[in-house]
Amino acid sequence: MTPAVHSVAKSLKAKPLPYLLICAFVANAASFALPVSNPANLVVFGAHMPSLGSWLSRFGLATVLSILATYVILRRHQRRSLTHTLCEEVALLPLTTEGRLAALGLLLTSVVLLGASVLNAHLGMPTLLCALACMSVIGVRRREMPWQVLRGIAWNVFPLLAGMFVLVQGLDQTGAIADLGLLLRDLVQASASWAGPVSGVVTALACNVVNNLPAGLIAGMVVNAGGLSTHIVDAILVGVDLGPNLSLTGSLATLLWLVTLRREGIHIGSLRFLSIGCVVMFPALLLALGGIFAASL
Repeated sequence: MTPAVHSVAKSLKAKPLPYLLICAFVANAASFALPVSNPANLVVFGAHMPSLGSWLSRFGLATVLSILATYVILRRHQRRSLTHTLCEEVALLPLTTEGRLAALGLLLTSVVLLGASVLNAHLGMPTLLCALACMSVIGVRRREMPWQVLRGIAWNVFPLLAGMFVLVQGLDQTGAIADLGLLLRDLVQASASWAGPVSGVVTALACNVVNNLPAGLIAGMVVNAGGLSTHIVDAILVGVDLGPNLSLTGSLATLLWLVTLRREGIHIGSLRFLSIGCVVMFPALLLALGGIFAASL
């Protein structure tokens, strides 16, 4: 959504940063709305992904609280930039046939992924097939070769993530992940009521050190070892999904958002994003964890 939002803001002669920031923050704040909302969800739950109905009952309230808190706090934080006068007359360009095909492809992909979630099927292959089908149809229509589309992919992000996954395997081989599981079980035995919130906050902070996909993989290994109640697992997932709103390196979504901004000539420093993330992320995280606790009663 970031390129589209930037295009709208540019056409309205608005200061684009507040609108672009909401793209970055909501990408993480709404990550546990559905099983397909974030790749980290697949990493954490793996083969034990809840059904769609169970997912909505467990994460529905937390999702609403997370999104509302993120919106309200960010809107207040950016209120000065939002007072800028907008252009009253905007030339609307007609949507091209390729644009309609792309929109239809996104809609059909959403239906396919929701259907796969309802059937409790694996989501990787349906996603890949839908992406290839959309790319092929639009490519044929525009008479473009596939590699012209592939040039737009942020390939430089993948070595970073690959290295982090190698690091996770190293931690597993040394027994560090098993020790984390034991520490978590000790926390549960010491205070079952505080184990969920503490696990969620610690996981959220860890995501900003190693990115949420490797952190999600570590969390998934701990979760799949068994012995944890549902609300603790859900709190860990909220930390994996929402915690990355603290820093630029917290999630793959934010890294891709940053790449998109740089293509448009917009630069935001890590310290500036961190200063905004500290204000926005922590209240949303605490409210979402409260929603998880309320849903478990």
